[in-house]
Amino acid sequence: MSLLQSIVLGIIQGATEFLPVSSSGHMVLIPYFLGWENPPLFFNVMVHFSTLIAVLWAMWSDINDIFKSFINLFKKEKDKTKGKSTNLLKSKIIWLLFIATIPAAVLGYLAHDFFEKLFSVPIYVAIAIFITGILLFIEGWMRKTIDSLESLRPSDAISIGIAQAIAIVPGISRSGITTVIGKSRGLSREDSLKFSFLLSIPIIFSATLYETFRFYKTVGSFNKIPSNINITNTIIGMIFALLIGFLSIKLLLNFFKRRKLRIFSLYCWVFSILSLIVIIIRK
Repeated sequence: MSLLQSIVLGIIQGATEFLPVSSSGHMVLIPYFLGWENPPLFFNVMVHFSTLIAVLWAMWSDINDIFKSFINLFKKEKDKTKGKSTNLLKSKIIWLLFIATIPAAVLGYLAHDFFEKLFSVPIYVAIAIFITGILLFIEGWMRKTIDSLESLRPSDAISIGIAQAIAIVPGISRSGITTVIGKSRGLSREDSLKFSFLLSIPIIFSATLYETFRFYKTVGSFNKIPSNINITNTIIGMIFALLIGFLSIKLLLNFFKRRKLRIFSLYCWVFSILSLIVIIIRK
């Protein structure tokens, strides 16, 4: 991979992993349009790892707070002013994240080969991005009914988890569909985004482990770096993925507290239609 390709794909991965426009869709269609070969598996592993670091960096305060509450729960620290355990409420998010992760883990395991084939069919990816745009457009009409993220019920977490499982389809935005379903279950846009980003941690971590395993099976050893991989360019791509990923999370959490995600629906529709036109012309 050239330096330009590493930078462009690093930026795309960092931005689209968290912006509700589908990272998998862009990582399929952009190289297709530019006539580039699919990025090496090693590169995918590394930029995925960068986006994992980005979400841990951006969400560290929330993550730290949740885990402290979980640990303090066993110390039986109570919030006496409210007569109930604040730690119990906050640590509940851990269980909700665990529940919400199950559908994607099960579906990804059972239907891996089917989803893998979709990555090689650009027209399906373009159609899926158009569907993402429809979901984002609908989000603007939904209203908050739940007081806080801690008020989320296990059934709500399952619904969001099923949405995340659907997002295995390339072109369906994971952050987009989980945020929309979170809003449909009564969360505010900000809490829906927070839950979506927290939920991305086990998913990105699992994807990184899986791709690392695939890389190891392909080359037979971590000491054997294929000749088509430029370590310097890969590191530069990782840096761009990390920084852009961090900025994307902060943008969504701050800028879109009071603004609808509908602006991204327009982007998805335009990108999808242009993609379909290019695909049909090339056919």
